[in-house]
Amino acid sequence: MVSVADVRLASLPLGWKQKLAFSVAILHEPKIVFLDEPTGGVDPVTMRRFWEMIYEVFIQLARPGRME
Repeated sequence: MVSVADVRLASLPLGWKQKLAFSVAILHEPKIVFLDEPTGGVDPVTMRRFWEMIYEVFIQLARPGRME
């Protein structure tokens, strides 16, 4: 079995690359994140899951006391 850490970024599916880019963008909990076609080029199922993930992160970060 190959570890995900050993896989080169270029060989990852586009959906994984998009999720990784989003994860890196929110790593330090910025107050604003610009998303430029985050689901461009991915299949409908991956697109739906990605938007659900973005929504979940937004809900967590928008809790009272976090957006100051």
